[in-house]
Amino acid sequence: ILTTLTAADQLPAPPAYDEPALKADCDKYLQSLDPADFAKNYPKLLKNLLSIDRKTQYDTLLRMGTLAEINSLPILVTIYQNSTNEIRLFAAVDIETTISHYSRGRYDYTNPNHPTLRPLTKDEPDFRPLAWIVLTMLRDNDPQIQTNGAVLAGYLELRQFKSELQTVAQSP
Repeated sequence: ILTTLTAADQLPAPPAYDEPALKADCDKYLQSLDPADFAKNYPKLLKNLLSIDRKTQYDTLLRMGTLAEINSLPILVTIYQNSTNEIRLFAAVDIETTISHYSRGRYDYTNPNHPTLRPLTKDEPDFRPLAWIVLTMLRDNDPQIQTNGAVLAGYLELRQFKSELQTVAQSP
């Protein structure tokens, strides 16, 4: 009996989130964006993303990250979810770069030793519905993608991923 209790005590705590609900919220948010608008404004970038030449794809993803276009997020998430190798990594970096671009402006440096994120205003984009993407990044095997996920978890204040963040922090 004592062994059973000890083993039960060692079971991981259930997650502090509902994963199917996170996925549904993420899908709904991505569907609310307008990737066609991005395609209309940047047709050459979209054409280059579809190139069979890897270097062209890399260069295009590097450029997309500098744009920080919210409407590019559905495209970047699709690439992240459906690609392998460096293309997947570049898409993850672009997702993080785009969200970080908007989130960095929310830092309050009143106390320079302890900057804090101020609450969102009604005019600022709320990226918290992308929590499911952040969760997949934290669970990824690539340490760089895990780092991108950890940065996003901080910007989006996703405290419910504490266990995953601890795992990433402890990984080599």
